[in-house]
Amino acid sequence: MSCALCPLQQDSINGPLAGRWVGPQDGDPVMMVVGESPTLGDDQKHKVFTGQRGRMIDEVIRTVAPNARVFYTNIMGCRVLDSKDLKDDIVANCMCGEWFQKSFEEVFDEVAPTVVIALGNTVLKALTKKSGITTYRGAELDYRNSLVVPTYSPGAVLRSPKYATPFKADITKACLAATNHAQKYVYHYIPVMTKDTLRDAINTLQMMKRTDKLQYLSLDLETTTYDYWRPETKVMTIGFCADGYNCYSIPVDHLQSPWRGQGKTIMNLLRPFFCNEIPVVGNNWKYDQKWARAKLGATINFVPDNMLLSYANDENSPHGLKYQADVYCNSGKYDKDLIWPTEFNPVTDDINYKVAEYMSMNLSKLMKYNALDAFYTWHVYPIEKERLENDIRVSRIYHRLLEPASSLFVRVEEQGMWVD
Repeated sequence: MSCALCPLQQDSINGPLAGRWVGPQDGDPVMMVVGESPTLGDDQKHKVFTGQRGRMIDEVIRTVAPNARVFYTNIMGCRVLDSKDLKDDIVANCMCGEWFQKSFEEVFDEVAPTVVIALGNTVLKALTKKSGITTYRGAELDYRNSLVVPTYSPGAVLRSPKYATPFKADITKACLAATNHAQKYVYHYIPVMTKDTLRDAINTLQMMKRTDKLQYLSLDLETTTYDYWRPETKVMTIGFCADGYNCYSIPVDHLQSPWRGQGKTIMNLLRPFFCNEIPVVGNNWKYDQKWARAKLGATINFVPDNMLLSYANDENSPHGLKYQADVYCNSGKYDKDLIWPTEFNPVTDDINYKVAEYMSMNLSKLMKYNALDAFYTWHVYPIEKERLENDIRVSRIYHRLLEPASSLFVRVEEQGMWVD
């Protein structure tokens, strides 16, 4: 398609805009920021990524990688008034059109970026053929042998403050990857499938407790559906981590488990560590506490809750463990190989059939995922705790309100409450 025939030309003031370099000429690493299209301000100034959009990206990059040489460009040469009406063929033709006198691929190969920051769903789809920026933001993808880290578009961040924290985290992640400074969290996954392995795990916990090395534990349960009170539902696996390196997963009631039907027996062996004075960290532990009490006969000594800590620290950011693990521990999408059944609908679904769906999940993948949940829960806690302790007023709200209220709601949800 010729630029003269392109429907976007009619909205453009200065015609297609080329990309531009920012940073020292011999800077290292070389990065590329790819947006969807120029803004009105860009068009008027005949320069891409001007104004607040460019500043909010460059500020993060300069903080993390001050010597980086960054090429800013867009996949569309001209301003797009409504990206909802943007057809795939227009994007493809513009990427391969006349506006650079070179194809996008040729320009990309000349820039040869170590890492590409893809801004928004249109860019994500154009570069990787994947769609869904909420799903793929922060992921590590590939385009022409370069690492692509997608994130929200600056426009979305300016409209919705809740995107600001993950947006900054994604750009930080890209910069750390480009400079090879990303901290690596190394784990040792231990599937507990034999009596010897279970004995070793308990002996390790006992030794850590005797030597005062057991400061806190993390615990995570994988269950069938959300309905802990139904007799048909089961706890499939118990995952825990005590030292930030060894992470265990014990299959309980999964069909392929050697411990099937022995959940309470196993929890009795773990009771000295999880039900006494040692703090146990969880993520939304209100959920796990109800399952532990209903199915395993144990009240876990849950104290810190990473989800509530995250909410206290920044109510606008996401609070799920996957987000926290990716932002703080550079975990990536460690659940990408796991396929969960669709959520149980109590009106239309048969509970026994739904439980059977969960029970047929790949046990080895489920156990590793469960162990990594516990591993990252263990590592996220001190980071969120330090953030909380930096603000005495927020810390007071968390300890005096959020944490006690969570314990209260466990009892309310289990027993009900009188309403006048």
